[in-house]
Amino acid sequence: QNKSEQYLLYLKGSYLHTKGNHHFQKPRKRAKCLSRSFNTYRRLLMYKPAVYAYEGLLRLLFDAGKHDIIAGLIKKKKQEFEQAFKENLDVKMIFAQTALHQGHDEKAEDIFNDLRQENPDNSQIAYYTAVAYIKNNELEKALEFLDSCIENPQLKSKHFLFNFLQSKIYAQLEHYDKALEAIEASLKLLPKFDRGWLFKAVLTEQMGRVNDAVKGYKHYLNLVGRDDSVEKQLIQLLFSQERFHEAASHLKRLKSNTPEYYFDLALIQMRAGNKTRALENVNKALKKQPNFTKAKLLKTEIFLAMGDQMKALDFMENWLLQNPKNIHVIHTMLLLKNANVSLHDIIKSLERVANKKPSTPLLATLGDQYLEIDDYKRGISYYRKLLNHTKNEELKSKVLFQIAFIQYNNKEDFTEVEQTLKQAVSFKNAYSSAYNLLAYIYAEQDKNLEEALTLIDKALQERPNSYYYLDTKGLVLLKLGRTEESIKLLEQAHKLAPFDNVIKEHLDEAKNSE
Repeated sequence: QNKSEQYLLYLKGSYLHTKGNHHFQKPRKRAKCLSRSFNTYRRLLMYKPAVYAYEGLLRLLFDAGKHDIIAGLIKKKKQEFEQAFKENLDVKMIFAQTALHQGHDEKAEDIFNDLRQENPDNSQIAYYTAVAYIKNNELEKALEFLDSCIENPQLKSKHFLFNFLQSKIYAQLEHYDKALEAIEASLKLLPKFDRGWLFKAVLTEQMGRVNDAVKGYKHYLNLVGRDDSVEKQLIQLLFSQERFHEAASHLKRLKSNTPEYYFDLALIQMRAGNKTRALENVNKALKKQPNFTKAKLLKTEIFLAMGDQMKALDFMENWLLQNPKNIHVIHTMLLLKNANVSLHDIIKSLERVANKKPSTPLLATLGDQYLEIDDYKRGISYYRKLLNHTKNEELKSKVLFQIAFIQYNNKEDFTEVEQTLKQAVSFKNAYSSAYNLLAYIYAEQDKNLEEALTLIDKALQERPNSYYYLDTKGLVLLKLGRTEESIKLLEQAHKLAPFDNVIKEHLDEAKNSE
């Protein structure tokens, strides 16, 4: 009764395995059949059956890719398996391929060599023997073995496969001409060999023969119908060759509904000169993903290409309004100057956003831009707004230095400049240039020289090799009558910046005062 139960379970497990492997089976039903088959074999093993009962389980595990479990069974029942399956080619192939999957390349090679001695005309064994040589990095041995397989008329039906393997080895060895010769021999034997066409396309692309690569990818797609990754590679190649209409045609075949798809299509159409269609598709991308940065940048570019600079600026303004702290958007808006958008219009756009949603980057940018057009009064007004907006003391110190520097260059009242700088250096992490400027002004005014020396030493603690800090200290020491020390520092500064005429004047003055 036990034996009949075991036979029944074995047959049931085999039946469910076969049913699950049927090509008409849907994936979910296939998985269910294989799972039931596995559970059936587990019940069978509870009876501790003869070792031959493991054959069906081994086939099931191999088809399911459970190489770890197979390896465990082989280790546990090595002697029994060797005895029971010594004449079973299929099971020995499972053992060999499991060794390959487990990374035991030398062991796999030994098994395949034994099998090849016993079955010299078996094409499957010949193929996996070559694979074992390749995985074991015995490439010259693999090439020699493949030559012998190609010379064997009994293996003629698989010669195309051996040529294919040779091509892959030659490519690995960077012998690209030989690799191309081998893959062409393979395709001559089997013109509809899809993997061969794909490899030829990759190989010719690697060789820089882009037109041949495009032909290869197209031929492969004609054979297999759809392959999104290959289609995308083909699109990229066509794009690089500025064959935009062909690229757009292949992209449409993907028929995706993702923001990335619409963005790629818009980009290709833009490069092809079809700005209206490009705008339609970039809008679709943004509708699906409103914060798609690359799509927003492309939309701006499309507006500019259409000659509608103000639409581009308005779009950027709305984008900035959504995220007024985004420094990259601000920088992009400023770059619109290169597309004939006036700086005046850009500044007004930035001001509209700042009035609604002030941010540190926005206020700083507006201050900088007003300085660029020499409107110092407005520039300072935005720096003062920034002072009130931020709580960052380090930033406050930098902003106050900038205000003082403007006041100094505009030769405003010394007392006001001094007060601004004193406020700048009052913070814990004061900006070193504020120490330097205050010390320099004291030296120019020939007052508070000891305090000036303390200030410039604080600046040099931050940047000991700053040539203009060294120049300031040299000037302070000169005013203090410490001429020798002054000359030494000024010479150091002049060596660092021989182009600076102010340092040269100070050095000459120090030398003349000796």
